[in-house]
Parts: sequence; structure tokens; C-alpha cells
Amino acid sequence: MPLTFRDVLGSFDDSAIVEGMAERRLIHRPAACGIRPDALFSLEELERLVLRDGMDRKDLRVTVNGHIPNMEMLGLVKDQRLRPLALRQLARKGASIIVNDLHRHDPKFSALADDAERVLQDRIAIAAIASFSKLPALPAHYDPQDLIIVQVEGSKVWRFFGEPVDCGLATHPRVKVPNEVSASVTMRPGDIMFVPAGLHHQCEAEGVSLHVGLVIKHETLLDFLNDLFREHPSLNRPLRARLGSESVARQAEALKSELVSRFDPAGVAEWLSERNVSRARVTSLDLRAISDPASDEGVAALTVTMVPPGRSGRRWKVGGIEFQPSAGALAVVSALEDGPRIVRQVLEEAGAGLGADEARAGLDQLVAKGLVRIETPAEEPPSRQRLRSAS
Repeated sequence: MPLTFRDVLGSFDDSAIVEGMAERRLIHRPAACGIRPDALFSLEELERLVLRDGMDRKDLRVTVNGHIPNMEMLGLVKDQRLRPLALRQLARKGASIIVNDLHRHDPKFSALADDAERVLQDRIAIAAIASFSKLPALPAHYDPQDLIIVQVEGSKVWRFFGEPVDCGLATHPRVKVPNEVSASVTMRPGDIMFVPAGLHHQCEAEGVSLHVGLVIKHETLLDFLNDLFREHPSLNRPLRARLGSESVARQAEALKSELVSRFDPAGVAEWLSERNVSRARVTSLDLRAISDPASDEGVAALTVTMVPPGRSGRRWKVGGIEFQPSAGALAVVSALEDGPRIVRQVLEEAGAGLGADEARAGLDQLVAKGLVRIETPAEEPPSRQRLRSAS
């Protein structure tokens, strides 16, 4: 069964998360996790993940006493590959390992991130930090996103400084770390904690420690403005310095007027709702044979089941792949939502209002992304091939 957000939260109800967001308040719940922490993740799984060839190096950081060293100079990387022995030796000396975007590298965490996005209506990324001594993995800092922390192995002391700062979604070097410790929390296996964005903290492991963090990446008004500028090309007129400062000032004033006229505060909530539900959600895979013996044409079928909101939005996110579906792709999904159909029929229905070329391009896009598969009578379904070879 896929790992669900509510499985992990256990007794830490998501209403507490909403409360923490609204009040920007730290919340700690001991032994709240709804599953065994070692079933969520383990140091052995982390090691296998970081040492496999497919691991993107930008998603991996090794820190020593709160600092990020040059991995090549330390001998951790050679010819763009991690050296396992060097990594283990550095870990024994107290280094920490940080893995970002676990959801892109592990199907278990991909399913968890998708489910958390359904519940929280926000983008979710998943990361993990393994520590092997009391040396801090990072210096005192704040995260620009809300965090949900699950302690998996060992224990770790989190010290918090001052109150959450309000610096938007980017850390700011001029924001000083407050001197006073405002709270101290010891996280043990199964504990869950909500950390509001902007709250300075530093962690100290009590020996070996591993925790998983769900990073809540909220949309911003800048995202709204970016979409607004994309939808209205007139907002993107170039500024021509050679025409003089007065010309540029007049153009800026005209832009201000147009932007104000197009900026609808009431429409922001609607935009946010559309943006959050637009991500396609895979609820199940359909790997059954779909060939129609009575047809000599190819038969197309959706390989995934998506909840309805995933069919109507701007961008789709499926299994870590995010892309913009074309109008043809949306029409093809609509034509296939009731089950497999002959390719010709799908293209005729999808192309009725768009044209044959756009419908074909939409089908090709979905096939390339793995959301639709096509079988022809000449092809024997993989499931039958496996059964025949096994017998």
C-alpha cells in the first residue's frame, strides 16, 4: 500500500498544522507518528540511496560542523561519482548527510508527497538529515518554508531563537540570529514537530540521528504576478534605455496603470485554488491488457487513474514529473476517462474542436509521459509474456 500523509501524521492531526501555520507557532507532539519510524526510513535505506548511480549530486550535501566543504577536495567525489569508503570515513568523524528531494528518488516518498499535497493544498518536498555526532549539520538559520519534522532514529535537540521573522520565501543575510533561546525540543523516534517558516534554529544530535522533513512550499504573490505577466504579453514591453529616462518613466507609469487594472485581489484566491488542484494525482496504476481482439487497430488507455481536479489545471505533477498538458492532451484524457478505446476513435473525438494534428500531438505527449499506453493486436501484453515464460 502507498504511504499516506495521514499514516505518517498519526495522532498529529492536520488541523494542528493549519493552526501552526495561522499562528506561526512551534508544535511538538511526542510519539505521534502513526507508523513505526523505521518503516518510514532508515540509515540503511539512506546509504543505498546516496550511493546509487542515479542520485543527483545537487540533491546531496555533506556538512562538517555546520559547514559545507568542497566534496572534491575532501575526496568524496571522483569522476562525478561518490566514493563510498570516503563518505563512511567522514561520517565516522562526525559529518552529517543531507538529502534533498527524496520524493524524486524514492517511489515511497513520491506517493507520500503527492498525498500530502492533496491534504495541505501546497507543494511538498521531502528531505532527510542524518547526523553521526553532536556536531551540528548546519549553523543557526531559519527555513523560508513551513516544516513538518518526523524523527526516525536516535534523538536530536532542537534549539529555537526568538520569534519567527517575516522575510518572505528567501533567507536574508542581514537578518541576525536572535541571542535568546526561546524554546528547546528533544526529538525522539516517532516524534513529530511543526516548525513555522522564519523561526531560527540549530540542532544537536545525541549521537547517531536521522529525521525526515516535509517541506511545505507555499505559493506566493510573486507566482501570481508571474502567471499574470505570462498571460498578458502587454505587461512585458521592453525598457529601452537609449530612449532616455523620461521615456522609460512614462513606460513604467503606463505599466503601473495596466498592472493595477489587471490585478484583482479577489481573483488571487481563485488563482491559488486552480493552481493547487491542477496537479494530476495518481490514485492507481492500470496494467491490465487492453488489446481488443475484435479490432485490428491500436487501443489506447490511461495507465493511471487521476482524481478529477487533476484533469483541468495548468500543470500536472505525476510521480515526480511535472509538465504542462496541451489542449490536445486534455482532450485525449477526456476521451479516455471511461476506459480503453481504439486510437482512431480517440483522435476523432479529441480532434473535433482542435484539429487532428493537435489531438495527435496531445496523445503523443501523454504517451511520452507514460500516462497513456497503446497496444496493437500484434503486440502481446507484457503480463501474458511473463506468465507464458514462467510456465
